[in-house]
Amino acid sequence: MKTHKVIFAAFAAIVLGAFVLTGCSNEEEISKSQISNSFLQKEAIDLTKDTDFVELYNLISDYAKTEKDVEQINYYISKMETNGDLSNEDMELFAKSMGYSNREAAAEYTAKFYVLYEKLDERYGLYEYDQPELGEFFMDGFLDFEITPSNQCERRFNNCSSQADSNYTVGMVTCFAASAGIGTLNFWNAGIVGWAAWGICAGAVSTAYVSAMDDCKLNLEECLENSNNN
Repeated sequence: MKTHKVIFAAFAAIVLGAFVLTGCSNEEEISKSQISNSFLQKEAIDLTKDTDFVELYNLISDYAKTEKDVEQINYYISKMETNGDLSNEDMELFAKSMGYSNREAAAEYTAKFYVLYEKLDERYGLYEYDQPELGEFFMDGFLDFEITPSNQCERRFNNCSSQADSNYTVGMVTCFAASAGIGTLNFWNAGIVGWAAWGICAGAVSTAYVSAMDDCKLNLEECLENSNNN
């Protein structure tokens, strides 16, 4: 049991590190010109023309729209931390709580995410970058997909949501790196034994993502309200 608690603490730190690269704020805007030493700017790379990056962006965008139950995710994380395993029924419910239709869909999503990231790494050497640098790479790329904002509030929301997407991506990549990469698919396909670390890490990344996107929406509402009152 102590071993599982150590694993959980380690992955909690990993996820927290990924999601505090930068902070969303109603008071401060983020723009490409403010990101120092931008990898994409230095290399003149347009990720909107990279089909693998576009597919990864669409994968994350579709996942962002799914309903997630943070309370249930945390329940199953706690169960894995304590017991180190889940029943087949729990595995199905855990997948649904994370926003997937079933565990097969979760496995398919995980496989696609991993394969696409590996292709991007082959092209851009992403594994050589630390978390902040990787965050810059995805932040720059995701911002290019946002619809041109019609006002300052929408611009702030675009910046915040792109940042949340970036931090989520970095968190997932960190989970892959710490959980033996594609072997994490054993968690969804073959059962949890030996792969609890992946479930704990991926679950924590999802809950952090939900919280980050919720903050973005709240900031947007507050900004729009303040604009209407002025």
